[in-house]
Amino acid sequence: MTTSHHDSAPLAAGSFVVHHDGQTSSGLSAAQVAELIETHPGADLKIYRIHRVQPDGQMELCGVSAERFQLEDGFFFLRDSLEIARADFLTLCRLAERTPPPCRASVQLAELTGAWRPFVVAMLYPAEYGPDMSDWLLRIGYEGGSTVEGGVSAVTSYLSAERKVVFRQQLWGVMDGTLRQGSDKSAIEAS
Repeated sequence: MTTSHHDSAPLAAGSFVVHHDGQTSSGLSAAQVAELIETHPGADLKIYRIHRVQPDGQMELCGVSAERFQLEDGFFFLRDSLEIARADFLTLCRLAERTPPPCRASVQLAELTGAWRPFVVAMLYPAEYGPDMSDWLLRIGYEGGSTVEGGVSAVTSYLSAERKVVFRQQLWGVMDGTLRQGSDKSAIEAS
């Protein structure tokens, strides 16, 4: 078995290990894993996310399905009032300016037709960054929504719901490299 480490830096929690055809690559970013999946369609890739690295170099790994890299995940911060939801939206955007998220994310303030809590701040992002985005929200202290929902199925429900998007903001990420690409595009757009 051949092992290669894709960075000169020590292995870090949140990076990936991929085993394929007797070779193991470690220290991969989510973008690099997504590229491997695209260039090896149908291949039997074993993908693991590094959960923790011990001082002696041992790692705790968590298996990740290749399908996860094709999905969109999200958080939905629900409110009864448009004013309060707008404040949640602006707070999240300001916090993201100070401390950018791990990956690109689309943030929308929307009104859902017929919903029990009709105003929502929706944050959609690539599913492979789910744990990173959850940690990021905790780290920045974001406390939006009277009710919070999330997950891949919640994204499907949101995207299929009748909704009116009031504002939208594109966030750029530090781990996926989009922060460099999108640094000149930060205006909030009204819909």
